[in-house]
Amino acid sequence: LFRSAEGSTVTLVRGDDLRVVGTFVPFPGYSGRLLTAVGDVDADTIPDVAVVGVDGDANPWAAYRGATGWQQPIARGADVPLWDTIGSIALGDLNADGYDDLVVGSGEGAAPQVIALDGADGGVLVDFLAYDETFRGGVNVAVGMIREGGRNTLITGSGPGMPGSVRTWDFDLFGDAEGVMPDLHDRIRPTMTGEHVITEITGGVSVETGFPYALTGGFAAIAVSPMHGPGQVILLREAVAHGPGGYSVSGVARPPDPDPVRPITLEVTDRLDLVGAGYTDGADAAFVSTPTGARLVIAPPGGGTVSVWDRVGSEEAAAAGILSAPTPFVRDADFDFEGSEVSGI
Repeated sequence: LFRSAEGSTVTLVRGDDLRVVGTFVPFPGYSGRLLTAVGDVDADTIPDVAVVGVDGDANPWAAYRGATGWQQPIARGADVPLWDTIGSIALGDLNADGYDDLVVGSGEGAAPQVIALDGADGGVLVDFLAYDETFRGGVNVAVGMIREGGRNTLITGSGPGMPGSVRTWDFDLFGDAEGVMPDLHDRIRPTMTGEHVITEITGGVSVETGFPYALTGGFAAIAVSPMHGPGQVILLREAVAHGPGGYSVSGVARPPDPDPVRPITLEVTDRLDLVGAGYTDGADAAFVSTPTGARLVIAPPGGGTVSVWDRVGSEEAAAAGILSAPTPFVRDADFDFEGSEVSGI
């Protein structure tokens, strides 16, 4: 787990005991807001950190190597090739080459553009509009394996100005009917495969992915939190989650579904209403991996106490062979940092 704050330093914290394990300064002399994401940019299985600065005339970016204690950059650039305003970033392997790609969503005031920079060579891999071209609320992004097939899905959340829209975008990496394979380091085109609209949220939605239900089966969940409005976190999963050999988290055997662009339906599996000071105008949520799945980490947008949430009895449920009916989340721990933005892996 790590967090970023107004200022020049990124601090990394372990997800199990909340111990600080590292700090680094990505852009010496820069004191603006930082956006951060965790992933495996250099394909060595050790988590790396990507950082983008968003408050200057340019938007510098860099990815720092976890194997060096996040002290040496893997790659860096002077400016993200996007609009002047950036809403969010994420890391995830969209083209299945083993290197996580840097995904960037535009911020408020710009067209709803999403781009991805190839983790292998830094070239533009994805470039598209996630919502109507006239929408100017910005786009929040995440990447996760939410469906069968071994491929990652790109998830977008709409910014302020429309009912909260969570869309899923998938990529066909297997070529056409004639067997012509795509160039995975050229532009790959997304297909929108699903949308879940949360009508009561109009101030924008942030999105993150993780595996809080890992022991009880299934793929990644999507954590949706409001950018503005009463603090809450809504967890979404595919309504019918296929698995190897036709396994389904609903307990009903189904045939394997290899179609990478099959339409999917998302359903609400958990809802956390956040009560207390600091959560009156939105929430920032992330997942951090554990040996039994993932914990949910939630920060108030204005800074203050960061809370850690765990599922009750997930190990017992798995041992008993219960593969559905997820157990509830409870607030497990708190820690204080000046920052209010969290990301995890």
